[in-house]
Amino acid sequence: RVVHFDLKGAPPKIEYFDWLFPMLKRWGATGVLMEYEDMFPYNGKWSVLRQPHAYGLEDVRHIEEVAGRNDLHIIPLIQTFGHLEFLLKHDVCASIREVPSSPQALCPLNEQSIVVVGELMQQVISAHRHIKYFHIGADEVGRMVNLGHCPRCRQTGDTTTLFFHHVRRVLNYLTQFRPDLHIIMWDDMFREVDVLILEAAGIGDLVQPMVWMYTPQLHFPEGMWERYMKVFSKLWVASAFKGASGVNQRATPISHHIENNKGWLFKMEFGEEQGVSCKFVGYAITGWSRYDHYQMLCELLPVGLPSLALCLLTLTHG
Repeated sequence: RVVHFDLKGAPPKIEYFDWLFPMLKRWGATGVLMEYEDMFPYNGKWSVLRQPHAYGLEDVRHIEEVAGRNDLHIIPLIQTFGHLEFLLKHDVCASIREVPSSPQALCPLNEQSIVVVGELMQQVISAHRHIKYFHIGADEVGRMVNLGHCPRCRQTGDTTTLFFHHVRRVLNYLTQFRPDLHIIMWDDMFREVDVLILEAAGIGDLVQPMVWMYTPQLHFPEGMWERYMKVFSKLWVASAFKGASGVNQRATPISHHIENNKGWLFKMEFGEEQGVSCKFVGYAITGWSRYDHYQMLCELLPVGLPSLALCLLTLTHG
């Protein structure tokens, strides 16, 4: 039961984690998924990515230390394909955009793309001394920009091939850099992909998909779970405790999120997905701050804590 912190909007001060992590343990959490975005202390030529109030390296180490004291394992998350506005908005990276006028996604066929992403992943991983998992994001690629837009990508004519080409390069990079890490990614880009294409993509043994759905009623493409079971050795699921019911919420609709988490419990234990149990790793409970780097804030973290407590207790005790 991993709690997600989306730090690209109203990130907590470091002292807040000192107070919050013991609460998470008490409510039933076993880990935290840290989506740093521009709050990570990138260094060298990538220091331009840091926002003015970004955490320092000592802050990241402190977060890991406090998490360890409360039996919470850290999973860093860095986007590696889409939702890269914090990176691609800067002139130094404009050349690797898929669409020159848009900073949302990088070009999967630009050779510099994997170089840049690789350097960022190395910095984030190296800052954490005790991690066993790493999340590469990769959700909603093409939702805001047209994947396959740039001239070199347009020649392929197949966005699925482009997607898996880049993801496989990211996974291969990570397995060479840190072969001991278990790698996670969001699943939405291949929910409807044919099982033969999924197998041919060559990612089944390299990554653990995290299947996300934040509504009380959980609906997925027909046959999705069967395809996933054939291709992947491990699976996660993701619910939400805040930030998933509209971009302009001021107060968290607690019943909405409790029903979402109850729906996941029922689906995994009694629904058609119960056969996945042998491959099921755990739950991530997401708490979104913004829908992307430029969006308005969703409800703030303190407002969502009652919802988080009840969602964790629901997943822990049913």
